[in-house]
Amino acid sequence: MIDNQLFMKKLNYYSFDITASEHIKDTYNPKYKYLSPNKLYSKFTHKNHEDDALGNTFFFPKDNDNLRANDRIPPHDYKFYDFYVNDGAEQVDDFMDNPDINSSFGFILSVKAKNIFEQFILPDHKFFPVNVIFNGKNHEYYFLLVAKENQPINYNQSSFEEWYTDQEVEINNYIDLSEYIPSKNGNVPFYQRKNISETKIIFNKELDLYSAVTLTNSWFYFSERLKKAIQKAELSGILIHKATEPLFFSSY
Repeated sequence: MIDNQLFMKKLNYYSFDITASEHIKDTYNPKYKYLSPNKLYSKFTHKNHEDDALGNTFFFPKDNDNLRANDRIPPHDYKFYDFYVNDGAEQVDDFMDNPDINSSFGFILSVKAKNIFEQFILPDHKFFPVNVIFNGKNHEYYFLLVAKENQPINYNQSSFEEWYTDQEVEINNYIDLSEYIPSKNGNVPFYQRKNISETKIIFNKELDLYSAVTLTNSWFYFSERLKKAIQKAELSGILIHKATEPLFFSSY
């Protein structure tokens, strides 16, 4: 029997944590306690259930076939409200996390970081302008929303397993990873993620930013090329780690 991996190129990908630069240089300093886990906050922080909160909006976008915004980019534009930097910060970072939007949807980038990302191969995505206020001054930022649906994954050759049993499961396309939950008691119908994890991802086309399609160790992964560009530019607010799982390959 021929091992298909002999005809594939193994790829190195990197997970990352968005972490305040102050914590990176001085983790246990109590004056930075308000910068963890999020450096930013807004008027909707801890109010994600409200209709106008972005976290709620992206989970249930209108006219998107009941898919979340990180499944498929919604057809509508969204105006972001202001974000503020928490007390104790000494600077704004190139990457900043916020408590309003689930981390699986994307992250907030500086103009410098956005310009770098635009030079690389990304999945379906959209940049939304964000105003970040620090020490009373406005700073131009962008929220990078990333969608999972159309990533160039060869699902038939990739490997998936049940989260609790480690039993291999057959996945033929992206929608196989979710279960449709119909409307009940007036609730909006939606697709719910199945308890499946990915152990090996085969790309038909290499991506520089991969958005994990299942429950895995990270929401996003950088390619070697993008990782090197981020490090060369000395972008702040991020810790990068070499990923050991899942395994990544490109098709022969």
